[in-house]
Parts: sequence; structure tokens; C-alpha cells
Amino acid sequence: VASVAGVVDYVEALYERHCGARDAGDSETSLHAKYCKVFGLFAEHEEKLSCRLIDFLLSMPRVRILGPASGRHAVRMPTIAFVVDGGRPADIVQSVAESKVAITSSHFYSRRLVAELGVDPDAGVVRVSMVHYNTMAEVEQLCSALRPLLS
Repeated sequence: VASVAGVVDYVEALYERHCGARDAGDSETSLHAKYCKVFGLFAEHEEKLSCRLIDFLLSMPRVRILGPASGRHAVRMPTIAFVVDGGRPADIVQSVAESKVAITSSHFYSRRLVAELGVDPDAGVVRVSMVHYNTMAEVEQLCSALRPLLS
């Protein structure tokens, strides 16, 4: 419960930064309205990042994206799972980590779903999450780290 105050402060600070100090202290702007605005900004930013990564993955013939092949917020959340023909997810994750980029692999407690998608649940999938504090430069760094592994 103590962390809730920190979340409120974080959203207030983001609202002030992106919407202006004048509006941040406006008692007419409810906390709910501020959350809606800030989370809308999150979704917009995460969509740009996701679209870039998915466009990159779609350009790699050995890659199969699980879920919609779109980064649009209306279509998918900014968590992207994929498999690579002839590539082991754990090996891809380890290689990308050498470029100081954190991604992960597993079945993520969805063994049956992964198996139904035609993926070995013991190998799992590569999973990447785009979040509001990531930058486009970090996505480009990820694409650069993945390119030689997926080509």
C-alpha cells in the first residue's frame, strides 16, 4: 500500500512534464483524467517502439512472430514473442545480453499454449517487452544485436 503514493507521484510528475506545470496543479483536472492522459502517452510511445521492432522482425525470413504481426496498440500489447527457425531462444537471449540488452526466453508458464502454437515448450520463445521508459535508440540497439543472429 505504501507504494501507491509513489505511483501517484510518478504519474503526477509525468503529467506535469508532458502536459505542463500549469495543468498539473489544476484542481479541475482529476487524478483519473491525469492517469488517462499519461497512460495514453505510454501507449502511444510503446506503439512506436513495438512497430519498429515488429517491422524489423518481419524483415527477417527465419522469424515467426507469435500473435498479431502489428505493433499497433489497438491490436496487441507491447510484449512481443517470437521464434527463429534453426535458432534456440536461450542462445539468442545469451548473445543479445552481450550487447547489454535484456530480453528473455521461456514458455512463461504457458507450456500448453506454446505447444499448441507448434513451439517446443522446453525451448520456449524469445520475449521482448517495450515499455514507456524504453527509447527508440534502445530498440535500434536490440535490432542491431539481433540482426546477425536472425539473418
